[in-house]
Amino acid sequence: MVFNAVTSSSRPSIVFVEDDPVIRANFTDLFESHDFQVESFGCFETGRAGLESHAPDIAIFDIELGNEAQGGLLLCEFFREKFPDRPLILLTSHDDVALQTRGWQLGADDYVPKNTSLTLIMVRIRALLARYEAMKMLYEDRQAVSFDSALKIDQHNFAIYWKGSRLDLSLTQYWILRSIIEANGNVVGHEALQRAAQIVVEPNTIVSHIKNIRAQFKRFDSGFNHIKTERGHGYRWDLSA
Repeated sequence: MVFNAVTSSSRPSIVFVEDDPVIRANFTDLFESHDFQVESFGCFETGRAGLESHAPDIAIFDIELGNEAQGGLLLCEFFREKFPDRPLILLTSHDDVALQTRGWQLGADDYVPKNTSLTLIMVRIRALLARYEAMKMLYEDRQAVSFDSALKIDQHNFAIYWKGSRLDLSLTQYWILRSIIEANGNVVGHEALQRAAQIVVEPNTIVSHIKNIRAQFKRFDSGFNHIKTERGHGYRWDLSA
């Protein structure tokens, strides 16, 4: 992973794509009131064109964009290919678990319902940006660490390998999984996982991340069963399984 330089301005930049003009205007006003530079777009086509000419510090997409029922997911995929390290939030009225899972699989870092309090939305945006800046500062100090013959954590490139194959994880999922692995078999709760990933989310969002992390392992190892769920407590790494 090579970190792109953030905007030279002291004001962080957002690319915001939302098809509803009232919601788009309201959120644009919110972001600008918190001293962000905002480029807003109303559909998939203009959003994609905007990403060709802008390199935002963070992107926020609605999932359903006019006639494109999952236009935000298409933009998510395009954004992640173009900016593999930049924070990305899906902002939507949908609470469908399958859609959330698909968003994580395409590289979204957070999934925020539109009825979330405005204060919490801004907290999530700031947390993702802070994590990005922290990772940039630590980037040169990272190195590969092998935990056993099957598992390798490449701290320099923020990647995790299983049996020689790299898992396709978002940055959020990388930090969640690394936190579980480094707990050495001890249970890691939802709050600890949020701190590790520097996110503020509901417990079911962590569950969706874990589901996708397990799916990534099973792409290369159908019998993978080393992330154990401890009901009501959290998750632990168990190589004895």
